[in-house]
Amino acid sequence: MRVTVLGTDGKPLPGTTPFALANVDDAALYREPSLQAVDGEAKAEVPAGRYSAMVSAPTFDGAGESTGIRMATAEFTVPDGATGTDVVLDLRKATERVTFSTPRPAEEHQLILHYLRDDTKGEVAVNGGVGVTSGAPVYVQPSNRPVTTGDLRFNVYTHRKAPAEAATPYSYDLKLANPAGVIAKNQHYKVTGGQLTTLRTTYHSDTPGRAQEVARLMYLPYESSGEALSEPFKTPARRIEYVGGSPGASYQDWLKAGERRFVSEKQTLRPGRTTTVDWLRGPLAPGFTEPARGAAADETWYCAACRKGDALTFSLATVVDSAGHHVLAFPSDITSSHFAVVSGGTTLYEGDGVSGGVLTVPPRKAPYTVVYDQTRTNGEFHQSLTTHTEWTFASGHSGDQTVPDNWTCVSEAGEYDGPAECSALPVVVPHYRLDAAPDGTSPAGDDHLVVGFGHVPGVAAAPAVTKARVEVSFDGGERWTAAAITALGKGRFRADWTTPDTAAGRDASLRVTGTDADGNSVAQTVKSAFTVAAARR
Repeated sequence: MRVTVLGTDGKPLPGTTPFALANVDDAALYREPSLQAVDGEAKAEVPAGRYSAMVSAPTFDGAGESTGIRMATAEFTVPDGATGTDVVLDLRKATERVTFSTPRPAEEHQLILHYLRDDTKGEVAVNGGVGVTSGAPVYVQPSNRPVTTGDLRFNVYTHRKAPAEAATPYSYDLKLANPAGVIAKNQHYKVTGGQLTTLRTTYHSDTPGRAQEVARLMYLPYESSGEALSEPFKTPARRIEYVGGSPGASYQDWLKAGERRFVSEKQTLRPGRTTTVDWLRGPLAPGFTEPARGAAADETWYCAACRKGDALTFSLATVVDSAGHHVLAFPSDITSSHFAVVSGGTTLYEGDGVSGGVLTVPPRKAPYTVVYDQTRTNGEFHQSLTTHTEWTFASGHSGDQTVPDNWTCVSEAGEYDGPAECSALPVVVPHYRLDAAPDGTSPAGDDHLVVGFGHVPGVAAAPAVTKARVEVSFDGGERWTAAAITALGKGRFRADWTTPDTAAGRDASLRVTGTDADGNSVAQTVKSAFTVAAARR
């Protein structure tokens, strides 16, 4: 077969132009994601069947000036026994410009078109599209009729920013689908306030002017991956972020702070809702990741504190902020760490440079203590760099499943396995709400911390946390002052103390302990958890 790619002047497109071509009866028969058309022409040997082709390419006027990017497609059949088939991908047919209107003025920062063509077996045949950051116009070829072989899904994503003169920065992240099987004839997307989730976001930074970047990956139900460029800004900062999408859309945020990367869990959109979000609000301490509220029931989740048979898994996220955002992978700024599991005075496992492990334990019920020490050295952060945490809990062989059916647990063979006979360990975890400013400072005088204690996800009939203790140190942990504790209910406690004027300009450390009705507990020390603001002059 011969494929001709025509430019907007109706002539073969000069230069080398990649395009995708696949059999949509069965993509395993033929699928080439990046064939090359040289000066507008390409040839390929293909088996008989029904096919789809897609090309996206920049276009120029007679003076060589850019006129944007165009995406064209073709659906055709190669007859059995044919000696040659001619196919044209005509960029002149890409007539519909992709545009948006939003409740507040916003300038396009990024635009991504996703074209997904599946074969009759549901396998991906063509997966591609267009991505621009220049604000150049993008045009697509609308469908004359829905595809009848396999399926076609087409959607658009845009990140848009407030004008520079806006008093408070705001942005829009939108992921919008076309009807199944077609590229719609109208490519103007009008978004209303009722379609949007509003995030009032504070980006905390204990280092003034720290460079950070954020990217919001958005997914529709049929997509397994997302993409977006990150947007740089200086912190601490407050922003309003509007997020919207077609039904079933979800999103996941990635934040780069200095050289560290943090992520949120994937979460579904909640149109019409306003939510407060804090990134890197301290104290930053080792902890456990948790599924986002409303996470899809078919979203695989790897249990971080579970027992499957006699395989005990305890796997920490090394840095977690107060909202559950966690560092990606094992950060290189950890200069020393030590992890140990002890039972009945016997050390079952210990190691340096690790933040967890899987070990086989005796079937009888026994007490366990897990100890994790961590020190980070990082010039871009100065708070929460040294922590000491001890978890105590009891565990025995139960054979019961307490975790959801979409979870995966590690078996005694050391393999990721289904949730059968997998029980979450009764591990107590703290959730901090420190009354500090976005720069990590708090003034001398009356101060407080609200800490909520719960258990790792998946615990069945979790016992209530009934005891709490909070201590504060203003001399690096040499001396500790116990805070006054008030129980707020549902595992939440308020700790009040008075910060002396003499601590102004210095860091303060926290030591927090919580114990549930069954005696399971957590004790966590975070050095330099916040900074006492310098005295005003």
